Amino acid sequence: MSTMLAHHKIVVSRFISFMTALVAALISANCIHAEQAYFMGLGDLPGGLYRSKAKDVSADGSVVVGSSVIGPTINDVQAFRWTEETGMVSIAPFTSEARRISSDGTTILVGLNRWTADGGMERLPALPGYATTAAIDLSADGRIVVGYASDGFFEDRGVRWAGSGVEQLAPIIGLSESTIIATSADGATLAGFESDYANGIRKGFVWNKNTGVKYFANPANSSYQPIGMSADGSIVAGFKDLRQPFIWTEQSGVVPLNTADSDYMAISADGSVIVGGYQNSGPGWIWDNAHGVRNLQQVLTTEYNLGSSLTGWSLRAAESISADNRTIVGWGFNPNGNIEAFMAYLGTPVPEPSMFLMAGLALIPLARRSKERTLMTQRRSSARA
Repeated sequence: MSTMLAHHKIVVSRFISFMTALVAALISANCIHAEQAYFMGLGDLPGGLYRSKAKDVSADGSVVVGSSVIGPTINDVQAFRWTEETGMVSIAPFTSEARRISSDGTTILVGLNRWTADGGMERLPALPGYATTAAIDLSADGRIVVGYASDGFFEDRGVRWAGSGVEQLAPIIGLSESTIIATSADGATLAGFESDYANGIRKGFVWNKNTGVKYFANPANSSYQPIGMSADGSIVAGFKDLRQPFIWTEQSGVVPLNTADSDYMAISADGSVIVGGYQNSGPGWIWDNAHGVRNLQQVLTTEYNLGSSLTGWSLRAAESISADNRTIVGWGFNPNGNIEAFMAYLGTPVPEPSMFLMAGLALIPLARRSKERTLMTQRRSSARA
């Protein structure tokens, strides 16, 4: 029996030593391979003025889309797609802007066109009888596009493109007049506004086929216009009276973000982070529930140690944040004074070392219980003998 006990002590000791070494190795490896935060300008397309703006980013932050000037005036723009491998590449041979991108980066909304990596540019059909059509948002898989059509007499109709067809949403959502601005990831929940031309206001709403239309609170006849929504459609970001940022949920209603007027705004997939900016004076900003609204450039400098990369930059607008909340894109004035698209990668979070230690230490009692079970088995064997 003493020989067996001695053997068991050796096994347990080796097990604990192995777990200690494993925990140390995991901590070390994790620290070595954790990706660091970085900031970079994305350049511009060749020709014309040096001027580019990033508008959206894929779920993992690897693909960025936007527009860049290719002629002598700021209106001579073309849509671009950027990746680390290709750099900034034009995807449309005509005046255009890439507005939205699918989660996987393979489908891009370019004006009234849907571009795919496999099929190239596809023109979205216009709504019959309407003079103007605008495509504004894209579902996560790129299959559904939403926007509006106008008859030229201040009558707008929310529209949705699915596949190769277009449909008017008025009979579906129950509103005779509407403008659709945003869609949930699956295309099932929509956000937009209904215009009250007599009073000059916009009544923001969220629609889902199961719950119908839900209007935002509308105190003092203010206008509430959605800009984007979380992936599940439960959280909406938008502007009150066209410039004052707010966030909306059914439980809390409209909650102001208490920041200066803004022109740009975007919400993360889980609704926990909102970014924005004001093109005339900046600065670009970032919001979360724990910190409220903060200057984006200051956050990147103080929390992510990117001050040296940001030297000479003035970030004016953050226009999108990736679904994993790790990549922010937008535009600002670069060190040469030109407007340039940027990407700010916030790095890979490093789990607390205590997590690994706790995982390893949690296995030690298992080894002890194994020892106790061995002793109990030996006693039972002795008793039977």
